[in-house]
Amino acid sequence: MSAAAPPGGERTRPRFAPKEPVDLAPPKFDVIPDEYLSKCTGHNEGYPILVGIRGLIFDVTHNPVYAVGKGYNVFAGADASKALAKSSLEKADVSADISELDESEIRTLDEWLQFFRYRYNVVGMTEKDAGNRKQGVLGDDVHIPNIP
Repeated sequence: MSAAAPPGGERTRPRFAPKEPVDLAPPKFDVIPDEYLSKCTGHNEGYPILVGIRGLIFDVTHNPVYAVGKGYNVFAGADASKALAKSSLEKADVSADISELDESEIRTLDEWLQFFRYRYNVVGMTEKDAGNRKQGVLGDDVHIPNIP
């Protein structure tokens, strides 16, 4: 997922950045109720397709890999942190609970978070995490920078 380094060894773009920049709206940190989020799977007309990671909610509606019947649709309508950390497409792993993940899985999750941050609009945050978060910060150790 990282950019290839030119002969001088310097990266041509930040790690996980897409080849072509994506025009993203400023992030929103409004609370998205769990009941609403659970309807954002692509199965309910009039609702976007949303995926949560570490409490942030991303709008993935325009990427066909998240559409109904596609492999990544399993992540839609929930905080899929555990499944992403484990690189799992199993519905049983779609959960916000990351308490049992090892260090390697946490790194993988943080890489997914950065990947999403470059590609999808942040449209809100989960109810569970709203009380524990500040704008732009995901806990004490993970910061989401503003990406130009």
